[in-house]
Amino acid sequence: MTDLAQRYGQLGLRLSRLSHGDDPRAVNPISITKSVSSETTFATDLATAADLERHLWQQAERTAERCKAKDLAGKVVVLKLKDSRFRTITRSHTLPDPTQLADVIFFIGRTLLHRVLSPNSGTAYRLIGIGVSNMVDAALADPIDLADPEKIKRKAMEQAMDSLRHKYGRAIIGKGRGSKT
Repeated sequence: MTDLAQRYGQLGLRLSRLSHGDDPRAVNPISITKSVSSETTFATDLATAADLERHLWQQAERTAERCKAKDLAGKVVVLKLKDSRFRTITRSHTLPDPTQLADVIFFIGRTLLHRVLSPNSGTAYRLIGIGVSNMVDAALADPIDLADPEKIKRKAMEQAMDSLRHKYGRAIIGKGRGSKT
């Protein structure tokens, strides 16, 4: 400590204390959630839309579960890809209403994915992720939409699936697009 103090004065003393874990500043562990997401890295790189979509669905479900667990919904869907050369590609889309539904997150993510895949056909990807940002309270999520009358049924179905998963475990029920075969 004396070497640092001699060399750097008060700053040296402060750095010495900090390096030993002595820091009197208060820690505020509560922070505002800015986004919720899920991603996965593949054992082998994937290049086909079908393979990427299957993983995208799984990540959309996880993102939706995390939103619901935090009582949040997002207004912007963000797709993340990392190619075999470790370049990160992100695309986003702003929704008219906030969502916490996996099928909405997936549908927008799939649309963004196909925009990326079209000009880059043949590119292999090592990571895919999807998330939502511009978070709001869950009470504002997925309102009735006259342009999409089936939304109410999809929302009720997803809530029923969530209830079963909460009671019996995640593997108890899923959609066909989420199968691992």
